[in-house]
Amino acid sequence: MILSGTCLTLTLVTYAMFSELRSEAGKTNIMLCVSLLLATVIVMAKAYITKLGIICTTLGVASHFMWLWMLMWMFLGTFQMFKIFSASTRNMNSDPYQNHLLMRKLVISFLPPLVIVGAVIVKSLIESDGDVIGYGLNGCFIDSNSSVVMFLIAPVVAATVVNSGLFAATTYNIHKVRRVQASDFTQRTHGMFLVYVKLSTLTGITFVLDFIAFMLDSDVMWIISILLTGLQGVFIFLSFTCNKRVLDLYVKLCRDRGDTASGISPRIANISGNVPEIS
Repeated sequence: MILSGTCLTLTLVTYAMFSELRSEAGKTNIMLCVSLLLATVIVMAKAYITKLGIICTTLGVASHFMWLWMLMWMFLGTFQMFKIFSASTRNMNSDPYQNHLLMRKLVISFLPPLVIVGAVIVKSLIESDGDVIGYGLNGCFIDSNSSVVMFLIAPVVAATVVNSGLFAATTYNIHKVRRVQASDFTQRTHGMFLVYVKLSTLTGITFVLDFIAFMLDSDVMWIISILLTGLQGVFIFLSFTCNKRVLDLYVKLCRDRGDTASGISPRIANISGNVPEIS
């Protein structure tokens, strides 16, 4: 978990340093990192809770919401890649109102988690005659197994299936675009699309293992689940940060600062050709 959090933090720092990375797709990547980082922090915080109470209940609600929020950003990222290769939307930067688009995505990303968490609370209040809200009774998460299946496993499986469907529907368009224009833009966008699909699949497997570990109370399954959860942040870091484009940006930054420190201020040419806008 600490390794995952560190990798996500480094990814966010990289996006903050280079405006070239903060395109429409880059902002979606940022929000995915933020949601996963917050979910990771909450999971680590729950490890220090030794007794039930208001703090445990609050962390349970927050944990459920954050995992669903992260799931929504995975879907939004996958759907955005799907739109890029549709017939009418090939250019990611054609819409000049990126801030408006981000706000719209934020609203869309919040609604399903709020509805699902609210459904857990309403269901529990009805079943318990107003005594419990469905969190924090047996631990710092959802109380009943049926609610876990209905309001966590089912949304995760549904999102994984939808993302896989988008992948299948987009594959043909990707190959068609490559035949017409085998550009660096196309190759990198295809690569980012695969990142989202693989990450969604990894998340789906992780949550299923979480549920199996919970039902069987198996230490081995918990260890496997924790390892897979920690790999998500590492996977994002390797996919979004450890690549030639980001390396070129860091090299250029170091050279610029070196020239500034030595009192030289020439216009520095691009060290690797034009830097594409998509991230």
